[in-house]
Amino acid sequence: NVCSGSPTTIRAFAESAAAATGRSVDLRFGALPYRKDEVWASYGDPARTAEVLGWRAATPLDEGLRLAWEAFG
Repeated sequence: NVCSGSPTTIRAFAESAAAATGRSVDLRFGALPYRKDEVWASYGDPARTAEVLGWRAATPLDEGLRLAWEAFG
């Protein structure tokens, strides 16, 4: 898992992924009761990746999802 270090909510990720498809997607946040261990955001520290690989993420999430959809969607 390689990251940028910027926190991203699960909702923001889902909305960005849906937008990248260019299609109408019915995201149903809150359709089910929330669980006490629900994951609300995902993030990490990119320092180790930069140290070992000499690489840092430079593509914003929205753009990366759009490019991935164009390549593989």
